[in-house]
Amino acid sequence: METLIIHTQDLIIAEKLTRSLKGDLEKRKNHFRIHTDFNFTIEKLRLENTVDINLHHKKFNFSDIKLVVSDMDSTLITIETIDEIAKESGMSSEVALITEQAMQGNLDFTESFKKRVSILKGVNTEAFESVYTNSLKLSPGAKELINFFRSISVKSAIISGGLSYFADRLHKSLGVDTFRANNVEVINSCLTGAVLGKVIDANEKANYINELCALYQLKRAQVIAIGDGANDVSMIQSMFNENIIEISGEEMQNLNSNFFSISNETVVSDCRFERLNQILIQKGYKLEKINYQKIAKMGGLLRCSTLPLNRKLCV
Repeated sequence: METLIIHTQDLIIAEKLTRSLKGDLEKRKNHFRIHTDFNFTIEKLRLENTVDINLHHKKFNFSDIKLVVSDMDSTLITIETIDEIAKESGMSSEVALITEQAMQGNLDFTESFKKRVSILKGVNTEAFESVYTNSLKLSPGAKELINFFRSISVKSAIISGGLSYFADRLHKSLGVDTFRANNVEVINSCLTGAVLGKVIDANEKANYINELCALYQLKRAQVIAIGDGANDVSMIQSMFNENIIEISGEEMQNLNSNFFSISNETVVSDCRFERLNQILIQKGYKLEKINYQKIAKMGGLLRCSTLPLNRKLCV
Protein backbone atom coordinates (compact mmCIF):
# COMPACT_ATOMS: atom_id res chain seq x y z
CA MET A 1 0.00 0.00 0.00
CA GLU A 2 1.42 3.38 -1.07
CA THR A 3 0.30 6.81 0.17
CA LEU A 4 0.28 9.83 -2.15
CA ILE A 5 0.07 13.37 -0.80
CA ILE A 6 -1.95 15.63 -3.12
CA HIS A 7 -1.19 19.29 -2.41
CA THR A 8 -4.58 20.75 -3.22
CA GLN A 9 -7.88 21.47 -1.52
CA ASP A 10 -9.79 20.86 -4.76
CA LEU A 11 -12.04 17.88 -4.05
CA ILE A 12 -12.81 17.30 -7.76
CA ILE A 13 -9.11 16.87 -8.62
CA ALA A 14 -8.53 14.63 -5.60
CA GLU A 15 -11.53 12.40 -6.41
CA LYS A 16 -10.49 12.11 -10.07
CA LEU A 17 -7.00 10.98 -9.06
CA THR A 18 -8.42 8.56 -6.49
CA ARG A 19 -10.61 6.91 -9.14
CA SER A 20 -7.72 6.59 -11.61
CA LEU A 21 -5.54 5.01 -8.93
CA LYS A 22 -8.35 2.81 -7.58
CA GLY A 23 -7.52 4.00 -4.09
CA ASP A 24 -9.05 5.40 -0.92
CA LEU A 25 -9.22 9.15 -0.38
CA GLU A 26 -8.35 10.76 2.95
CA LYS A 27 -8.95 14.48 3.57
CA ARG A 28 -6.44 16.39 5.69
CA LYS A 29 -6.52 20.02 6.83
CA ASN A 30 -4.63 21.45 3.83
CA HIS A 31 -4.28 18.50 1.44
CA PHE A 32 -5.58 15.08 0.45
CA ARG A 33 -3.99 11.66 0.75
CA ILE A 34 -4.65 8.70 -1.53
CA HIS A 35 -3.92 5.19 -0.27
CA THR A 36 -3.56 2.73 -3.13
CA ASP A 37 -2.14 -0.63 -4.25
CA PHE A 38 -2.36 0.48 -7.88
CA ASN A 39 0.85 0.38 -9.95
CA PHE A 40 1.96 3.92 -10.88
CA THR A 41 5.00 6.10 -11.45
CA ILE A 42 5.16 9.35 -9.52
CA GLU A 43 6.86 11.15 -12.44
CA LYS A 44 4.01 10.30 -14.84
CA LEU A 45 1.37 11.43 -12.34
CA ARG A 46 3.13 14.77 -11.91
CA LEU A 47 3.29 15.31 -15.67
CA GLU A 48 -0.37 14.43 -16.21
CA ASN A 49 -1.80 16.56 -13.39
CA THR A 50 -1.71 20.24 -12.51
CA VAL A 51 -1.11 19.74 -8.78
CA ASP A 52 1.96 18.95 -6.72
CA ILE A 53 2.07 15.23 -5.87
CA ASN A 54 4.48 13.57 -3.45
CA LEU A 55 4.98 10.03 -2.23
CA HIS A 56 4.76 9.55 1.53
CA HIS A 57 7.68 7.32 2.51
CA LYS A 58 6.59 4.46 4.73
CA LYS A 59 9.54 4.92 7.08
CA PHE A 60 9.12 8.67 7.40
CA ASN A 61 8.30 9.77 10.94
CA PHE A 62 7.62 13.49 11.26
CA SER A 63 8.28 13.47 14.99
CA ASP A 64 11.93 12.58 14.25
CA ILE A 65 12.53 15.80 12.28
CA LYS A 66 14.79 18.28 14.09
CA LEU A 67 16.05 20.53 11.27
CA VAL A 68 14.47 22.06 8.16
CA VAL A 69 16.75 23.61 5.54
CA SER A 70 15.37 25.73 2.71
CA ASP A 71 16.67 27.30 -0.45
CA MET A 72 15.90 31.01 -0.73
CA ASP A 73 15.32 32.30 -4.29
CA SER A 74 12.05 31.09 -5.85
CA THR A 75 11.53 28.83 -2.83
CA LEU A 76 11.29 30.73 0.44
CA ILE A 77 10.72 33.90 -1.59
CA THR A 78 9.00 34.37 -4.95
CA ILE A 79 11.84 36.08 -6.85
CA GLU A 80 15.38 35.45 -8.08
CA THR A 81 17.20 38.23 -6.23
CA ILE A 82 20.12 38.59 -8.66
CA ASP A 83 17.68 38.88 -11.57
CA GLU A 84 15.81 41.62 -9.72
CA ILE A 85 19.04 43.54 -9.03
CA ALA A 86 19.87 43.25 -12.73
CA LYS A 87 16.40 44.55 -13.59
CA GLU A 88 16.92 47.54 -11.30
CA SER A 89 20.22 48.22 -13.05
CA GLY A 90 19.06 47.74 -16.66
CA MET A 91 20.86 44.40 -17.18
CA SER A 92 17.84 42.13 -16.92
CA SER A 93 17.86 39.98 -20.07
CA GLU A 94 21.50 38.89 -19.99
CA VAL A 95 21.47 37.91 -16.31
CA ALA A 96 18.05 36.20 -16.47
CA LEU A 97 19.18 33.97 -19.35
CA ILE A 98 22.20 32.75 -17.37
CA THR A 99 20.01 32.16 -14.29
CA GLU A 100 17.55 30.04 -16.28
CA GLN A 101 20.35 27.93 -17.81
CA ALA A 102 21.79 27.29 -14.33
CA MET A 103 18.39 26.42 -12.80
CA GLN A 104 17.77 23.89 -15.59
CA GLY A 105 21.16 22.31 -15.02
CA ASN A 106 22.46 23.32 -18.45
CA LEU A 107 25.23 25.49 -17.04
CA ASP A 108 27.60 24.85 -14.17
CA PHE A 109 26.20 26.77 -11.21
CA THR A 110 29.54 28.15 -9.99
CA GLU A 111 30.40 29.40 -13.46
CA SER A 112 26.95 30.92 -13.94
CA PHE A 113 27.03 32.72 -10.58
CA LYS A 114 30.42 34.27 -11.27
CA LYS A 115 29.22 35.36 -14.72
CA ARG A 116 26.13 37.04 -13.29
CA VAL A 117 28.11 38.84 -10.59
CA SER A 118 30.68 40.05 -13.13
CA ILE A 119 27.87 41.51 -15.26
CA LEU A 120 26.72 43.49 -12.20
CA LYS A 121 30.10 45.19 -11.78
CA GLY A 122 29.60 48.84 -10.82
CA VAL A 123 26.05 48.39 -9.50
CA ASN A 124 25.41 50.42 -6.34
CA THR A 125 24.29 48.46 -3.29
CA GLU A 126 21.27 50.77 -3.06
CA ALA A 127 19.78 48.35 -5.60
CA PHE A 128 19.89 45.61 -2.93
CA GLU A 129 17.79 47.67 -0.52
CA SER A 130 15.38 48.61 -3.31
CA VAL A 131 14.84 44.97 -4.27
CA TYR A 132 14.38 43.92 -0.64
CA THR A 133 11.87 46.70 0.04
CA ASN A 134 9.92 46.78 -3.23
CA SER A 135 10.24 43.40 -4.95
CA LEU A 136 10.94 40.69 -2.40
CA LYS A 137 7.83 38.74 -1.38
CA LEU A 138 7.65 35.64 0.78
CA SER A 139 6.21 32.54 -0.86
CA PRO A 140 2.69 31.76 0.37
CA GLY A 141 2.93 29.86 3.65
CA ALA A 142 6.68 30.45 4.12
CA LYS A 143 6.33 32.50 7.30
CA GLU A 144 3.76 30.10 8.72
CA LEU A 145 6.04 27.16 7.94
CA ILE A 146 9.01 28.67 9.81
CA ASN A 147 6.77 29.67 12.73
CA PHE A 148 5.32 26.17 12.90
CA PHE A 149 8.72 24.49 13.03
CA ARG A 150 9.89 26.95 15.67
CA SER A 151 6.79 26.17 17.77
CA ILE A 152 7.74 22.48 17.87
CA SER A 153 11.44 23.22 18.57
CA VAL A 154 12.68 22.29 15.08
CA LYS A 155 15.76 24.25 13.97
CA SER A 156 15.65 26.10 10.63
CA ALA A 157 18.28 27.27 8.17
CA ILE A 158 18.46 29.11 4.84
CA ILE A 159 21.01 27.78 2.39
CA SER A 160 21.21 29.74 -0.83
CA GLY A 161 23.17 30.06 -4.01
CA GLY A 162 22.01 33.69 -3.94
CA LEU A 163 23.35 36.67 -2.04
CA SER A 164 24.02 36.73 1.70
CA TYR A 165 22.56 40.26 1.95
CA PHE A 166 19.06 38.87 1.41
CA ALA A 167 19.60 35.61 3.31
CA ASP A 168 20.78 37.59 6.34
CA ARG A 169 17.79 39.95 6.22
CA LEU A 170 15.36 37.03 5.94
CA HIS A 171 17.10 35.05 8.67
CA LYS A 172 16.59 38.00 11.04
CA SER A 173 13.04 38.93 10.00
CA LEU A 174 11.69 35.36 9.99
CA GLY A 175 13.59 34.15 13.05
CA VAL A 176 15.48 31.48 11.09
CA ASP A 177 18.27 30.01 13.22
CA THR A 178 21.12 30.27 10.74
CA PHE A 179 21.97 30.78 7.06
CA ARG A 180 24.66 30.46 4.43
CA ALA A 181 24.81 32.24 1.07
CA ASN A 182 27.25 33.90 -1.32
CA ASN A 183 29.32 36.97 -0.52
CA VAL A 184 30.33 39.47 -3.19
CA GLU A 185 32.99 42.15 -3.02
CA VAL A 186 31.80 45.72 -2.48
CA ILE A 187 34.06 48.78 -2.61
CA ASN A 188 32.72 52.31 -2.13
CA SER A 189 29.16 50.92 -2.09
CA CYS A 190 29.57 49.39 -5.56
CA LEU A 191 30.00 45.78 -6.69
CA THR A 192 33.44 45.02 -8.09
CA GLY A 193 32.21 41.98 -10.00
CA ALA A 194 34.17 39.60 -7.77
CA VAL A 195 32.88 36.77 -5.57
CA LEU A 196 34.33 36.35 -2.07
CA GLY A 197 34.98 32.81 -0.88
CA LYS A 198 33.48 29.63 -2.26
CA VAL A 199 30.35 29.75 -4.37
CA ILE A 200 27.47 27.96 -2.64
CA ASP A 201 26.79 25.22 -5.17
CA ALA A 202 25.19 21.79 -4.64
CA ASN A 203 28.27 20.35 -2.93
CA GLU A 204 28.61 23.33 -0.59
CA LYS A 205 24.92 23.05 0.27
CA ALA A 206 25.40 19.39 1.16
CA ASN A 207 28.52 20.25 3.18
CA TYR A 208 26.58 22.89 5.10
CA ILE A 209 23.86 20.41 6.00
CA ASN A 210 26.56 18.03 7.22
CA GLU A 211 27.98 20.83 9.37
CA LEU A 212 24.56 21.54 10.84
CA CYS A 213 24.01 17.84 11.55
CA ALA A 214 27.31 17.77 13.43
CA LEU A 215 26.51 21.02 15.26
CA TYR A 216 23.06 19.89 16.38
CA GLN A 217 24.07 16.21 16.74
CA LEU A 218 21.52 14.99 14.19
CA LYS A 219 21.27 12.17 11.69
CA ARG A 220 20.51 12.98 8.05
CA ALA A 221 17.13 11.29 8.40
CA GLN A 222 16.19 14.05 10.86
CA VAL A 223 16.58 16.76 8.21
CA ILE A 224 14.05 18.12 5.71
CA ALA A 225 15.67 19.84 2.70
CA ILE A 226 13.56 22.09 0.45
CA GLY A 227 14.56 23.45 -2.96
CA ASP A 228 13.42 24.11 -6.51
CA GLY A 229 16.33 24.09 -8.97
CA ALA A 230 18.97 21.73 -10.35
CA ASN A 231 21.35 23.05 -7.69
CA ASP A 232 18.96 21.84 -4.98
CA VAL A 233 18.19 18.49 -6.63
CA SER A 234 21.92 17.73 -6.70
CA MET A 235 22.21 18.82 -3.07
CA ILE A 236 19.43 16.52 -1.94
CA GLN A 237 20.74 13.60 -3.99
CA SER A 238 24.26 14.06 -2.68
CA MET A 239 22.91 14.23 0.86
CA PHE A 240 20.52 11.30 0.83
CA ASN A 241 20.89 9.12 -2.27
CA GLU A 242 24.19 9.11 -4.08
CA ASN A 243 26.30 7.34 -1.47
CA ILE A 244 23.60 5.17 0.05
CA ILE A 245 23.23 1.52 -0.88
CA GLU A 246 20.17 -0.11 0.62
CA ILE A 247 20.49 -3.78 1.49
CA SER A 248 17.76 -6.21 2.48
CA GLY A 249 17.43 -7.95 5.83
CA GLU A 250 18.65 -11.18 4.26
CA GLU A 251 21.68 -9.45 2.74
CA MET A 252 22.45 -7.87 6.10
CA GLN A 253 22.22 -11.29 7.78
CA ASN A 254 24.63 -12.64 5.17
CA LEU A 255 27.05 -9.83 6.06
CA ASN A 256 26.87 -8.13 2.64
CA SER A 257 27.64 -4.84 4.37
CA ASN A 258 31.14 -6.14 5.12
CA PHE A 259 33.12 -4.58 2.31
CA PHE A 260 35.85 -2.01 2.60
CA SER A 261 37.94 0.36 0.50
CA ILE A 262 41.69 0.14 0.07
CA SER A 263 41.84 3.38 -1.93
CA ASN A 264 39.44 6.06 -3.17
CA GLU A 265 38.68 3.96 -6.25
CA THR A 266 39.13 0.35 -5.11
CA VAL A 267 36.79 -1.73 -2.96
CA VAL A 268 37.28 -5.24 -1.56
CA SER A 269 34.12 -7.34 -1.44
CA ASP A 270 33.06 -10.97 -1.20
CA CYS A 271 32.61 -12.56 -4.63
CA ARG A 272 29.18 -13.90 -3.52
CA PHE A 273 27.73 -10.40 -2.94
CA GLU A 274 26.48 -10.29 -6.53
CA ARG A 275 23.88 -7.50 -6.32
CA LEU A 276 26.04 -5.29 -4.10
CA ASN A 277 29.09 -5.82 -6.32
CA GLN A 278 27.12 -4.83 -9.43
CA ILE A 279 25.99 -1.59 -7.75
CA LEU A 280 29.57 -0.76 -6.74
CA ILE A 281 30.76 -1.34 -10.32
CA GLN A 282 27.96 0.91 -11.65
CA LYS A 283 29.12 3.61 -9.24
CA GLY A 284 32.55 3.47 -10.87
CA TYR A 285 34.52 1.52 -8.27
CA LYS A 286 37.20 -1.01 -9.15
CA LEU A 287 36.23 -4.23 -7.41
CA GLU A 288 38.57 -6.79 -5.87
CA LYS A 289 36.43 -9.90 -5.34
CA ILE A 290 37.63 -12.26 -2.63
CA ASN A 291 36.14 -15.42 -1.17
CA TYR A 292 35.65 -14.43 2.46
CA GLN A 293 34.85 -17.99 3.47
CA LYS A 294 38.46 -18.96 2.93
CA ILE A 295 40.04 -16.07 4.78
CA ALA A 296 37.50 -14.88 7.38
CA LYS A 297 37.18 -16.05 10.95
CA MET A 298 33.78 -15.49 12.50
CA GLY A 299 32.78 -15.71 16.13
CA GLY A 300 30.01 -13.88 17.95
CA LEU A 301 29.94 -10.24 16.86
CA LEU A 302 33.59 -10.24 15.81
CA ARG A 303 34.52 -10.57 12.17
CA CYS A 304 38.21 -10.65 11.31
CA SER A 305 39.34 -10.62 7.67
CA THR A 306 42.98 -11.45 6.98
CA LEU A 307 44.13 -10.45 3.52
CA PRO A 308 47.38 -11.50 1.85
CA LEU A 309 49.53 -8.38 1.60
CA ASN A 310 52.96 -7.86 0.10
CA ARG A 311 54.95 -5.90 2.66
CA LYS A 312 58.34 -4.26 2.31
CA LEU A 313 60.50 -3.64 5.34
CA CYS A 314 61.68 -0.04 5.42
CA VAL A 315 64.80 0.54 7.48
